[in-house]
Amino acid sequence: LAGALAVLLRLALGTARVWWLTRGARQVTEHSWLTLARGMATRLQLRGRVALFKSGRVGVPLTWGAWRAVVLLPAEADGWSEGCRSAVLLHEFAHVKRRDCLTQLLAQVVCALYWFNPLVWVAARCLRAERELACDDHVLDVGTRASEYANYLVELAGAWGAHPEVSPVAVGMACSQLESRVQAILDPRVRRGGVTRRGVFVALPLVAALLLPVAALQ
Repeated sequence: LAGALAVLLRLALGTARVWWLTRGARQVTEHSWLTLARGMATRLQLRGRVALFKSGRVGVPLTWGAWRAVVLLPAEADGWSEGCRSAVLLHEFAHVKRRDCLTQLLAQVVCALYWFNPLVWVAARCLRAERELACDDHVLDVGTRASEYANYLVELAGAWGAHPEVSPVAVGMACSQLESRVQAILDPRVRRGGVTRRGVFVALPLVAALLLPVAALQ
């Protein structure tokens, strides 16, 4: 019980943290950013509205909100090149399209319920890695050069070193499995698009963990 409470407490504190960061952030109103964001939303056929904010308290782009999506950009984002801005927004909007914040929240709840099972924690970690790879594929599928995108990731990861991940409910472009992702980005043999067998395999323990309590109630 103590382990479950610890995980849930971390989840609650993490949610409060990103809410506080967003509350103190400045909403993006620049025409260049809004035009780019509308173009990316149209490309991905996003139906819901995505709120864009800038904050000096984050070092890398973060997306959070299981129902109302919020993208937090670092204050330094105005100095990024057009290519970097496009790649960042496309990656973060891909998280919104895939409802990754919701699945991240559900995964954390499962980890709280089954905190004693190491396989659940391994599955949650693998799910995070597969999630980032899938969003990387979205960026590459529109024609972004792999070498350029890899450079963007490495540069953003350097900024993340001074601003570690702020919440277990937020997903970030440069916050997970950087080395393996760069290798996958630069590997022309990697098949992109769709759900991989590995992605389905690592998700099964989490799905089973969610279904077991329901089955027990029946």
